[in-house]
Amino acid sequence: MPTFRLAVDYHRPLTNLDPSQVNVLSEALLLRNLYSALFDYDSKGNLITGLAKSFNWENGALRIKLRTGALISDGSPLTAIDVIHSLKRLMVLDENLHGDLKNIICPGIKMNSAHDHCPGIEQDGEDVVLRPA
Repeated sequence: MPTFRLAVDYHRPLTNLDPSQVNVLSEALLLRNLYSALFDYDSKGNLITGLAKSFNWENGALRIKLRTGALISDGSPLTAIDVIHSLKRLMVLDENLHGDLKNIICPGIKMNSAHDHCPGIEQDGEDVVLRPA
């Protein structure tokens, strides 16, 4: 496998780099090159898929189908459980940079761990389903 290098002006330890806590543009640029998102925007500002293969609204819920072949950091395939864990982690940290997901799908629920139950987020086979309260 080829080796790639990315040069980014970054003056803090990389061990502190966390996608939930972006403070400066250089962090955002570095994270954009290290992590993939479920969704992204095209050059015209339209929402497009990333790790999500597709998404649609069904009966008031957002169903997200994941792209096959995507891998997580340990080399294993990305699963709905991985996505749910990441979304719950954002809710526990209360550091979501992309809106207030917790109050949309888990209003009034105190989450202390990414393993805590949230009624608005579930796995349905290989899909992730987000259901606003």
